[in-house]
Amino acid sequence: YAKSAKVRHLITDPGVACLVGDDSGWVSVNGVAQVYQPSEAEIDDLIGVASPDDRVPDSVVATVRDRLLSGKRCFIKVLLDEVRAAQLPGRCG
Repeated sequence: YAKSAKVRHLITDPGVACLVGDDSGWVSVNGVAQVYQPSEAEIDDLIGVASPDDRVPDSVVATVRDRLLSGKRCFIKVLLDEVRAAQLPGRCG
Protein backbone atom coordinates (compact mmCIF):
# COMPACT_ATOMS: atom_id res chain seq x y z
CA TYR A 1 0.00 0.00 0.00
CA ALA A 2 1.34 3.42 -0.97
CA LYS A 3 0.40 4.87 2.44
CA SER A 4 1.93 2.03 4.48
CA ALA A 5 4.58 2.56 7.12
CA LYS A 6 6.97 0.45 5.02
CA VAL A 7 6.66 2.79 2.04
CA ARG A 8 7.02 5.90 4.23
CA HIS A 9 10.16 4.39 5.78
CA LEU A 10 11.64 3.54 2.37
CA ILE A 11 11.07 7.09 1.18
CA THR A 12 12.88 8.38 4.27
CA ASP A 13 15.66 5.76 4.28
CA PRO A 14 15.88 3.87 0.98
CA GLY A 15 18.70 1.47 1.92
CA VAL A 16 17.37 -2.11 1.82
CA ALA A 17 18.49 -5.71 2.23
CA CYS A 18 16.55 -8.85 1.46
CA LEU A 19 17.30 -12.50 2.20
CA VAL A 20 15.55 -15.27 0.27
CA GLY A 21 16.23 -18.94 0.79
CA ASP A 22 15.29 -22.45 1.70
CA ASP A 23 17.05 -25.62 2.88
CA SER A 24 19.24 -25.70 -0.23
CA GLY A 25 20.72 -22.22 0.14
CA TRP A 26 20.09 -18.50 0.17
CA VAL A 27 20.61 -15.32 -1.78
CA SER A 28 20.92 -11.91 -0.20
CA VAL A 29 20.71 -8.57 -1.95
CA ASN A 30 21.51 -5.05 -0.81
CA GLY A 31 20.52 -1.92 -2.62
CA VAL A 32 18.51 1.27 -2.78
CA ALA A 33 14.72 1.17 -2.95
CA GLN A 34 12.61 3.44 -5.11
CA VAL A 35 8.86 3.75 -4.58
CA TYR A 36 7.41 3.61 -8.06
CA GLN A 37 3.96 4.45 -9.46
CA PRO A 38 3.75 2.83 -12.91
CA SER A 39 1.77 4.31 -15.79
CA GLU A 40 -1.28 2.53 -17.20
CA ALA A 41 0.77 1.15 -20.10
CA GLU A 42 3.43 -0.13 -17.71
CA ILE A 43 0.77 -1.79 -15.55
CA ASP A 44 -0.63 -3.52 -18.63
CA ASP A 45 2.87 -4.76 -19.52
CA LEU A 46 3.66 -5.85 -15.95
CA ILE A 47 0.46 -7.57 -14.86
CA GLY A 48 -1.89 -7.51 -17.84
CA VAL A 49 -5.65 -7.71 -17.46
CA ALA A 50 -6.01 -11.44 -16.82
CA SER A 51 -4.11 -13.91 -14.70
CA PRO A 52 -1.71 -16.30 -16.43
CA ASP A 53 -2.18 -18.63 -13.43
CA ASP A 54 -5.50 -20.45 -13.06
CA ARG A 55 -5.14 -20.29 -9.26
CA VAL A 56 -5.43 -16.49 -9.32
CA PRO A 57 -8.90 -15.28 -10.35
CA ASP A 58 -9.09 -12.49 -12.94
CA SER A 59 -11.04 -10.48 -10.33
CA VAL A 60 -7.90 -10.34 -8.17
CA VAL A 61 -5.84 -9.07 -11.12
CA ALA A 62 -8.53 -6.45 -11.81
CA THR A 63 -8.47 -5.30 -8.17
CA VAL A 64 -4.67 -4.99 -8.12
CA ARG A 65 -4.74 -3.14 -11.46
CA ASP A 66 -7.41 -0.70 -10.20
CA ARG A 67 -5.47 -0.02 -7.00
CA LEU A 68 -2.27 0.61 -8.93
CA LEU A 69 -4.08 3.02 -11.27
CA SER A 70 -5.66 4.88 -8.34
CA GLY A 71 -2.31 5.25 -6.53
CA LYS A 72 -3.40 3.13 -3.56
CA ARG A 73 -0.76 0.55 -4.45
CA CYS A 74 2.79 1.02 -5.69
CA PHE A 75 5.82 -0.97 -6.69
CA ILE A 76 9.09 -0.96 -4.82
CA LYS A 77 12.00 -1.12 -7.23
CA VAL A 78 15.41 -2.08 -5.82
CA LEU A 79 18.60 -0.93 -7.53
CA LEU A 80 21.10 -3.62 -6.54
CA ASP A 81 24.46 -2.76 -5.04
CA GLU A 82 25.43 -6.25 -3.90
CA VAL A 83 24.29 -9.84 -4.41
CA ARG A 84 25.58 -12.75 -2.33
CA ALA A 85 24.72 -16.42 -2.52
CA ALA A 86 25.68 -19.50 -0.52
CA GLN A 87 24.96 -23.22 -0.63
CA LEU A 88 23.13 -23.02 -3.93
CA PRO A 89 22.19 -26.30 -5.61
CA GLY A 90 24.95 -27.55 -7.92
CA ARG A 91 27.55 -25.26 -6.40
CA CYS A 92 30.89 -26.92 -5.70
CA GLY A 93 32.48 -26.53 -2.48
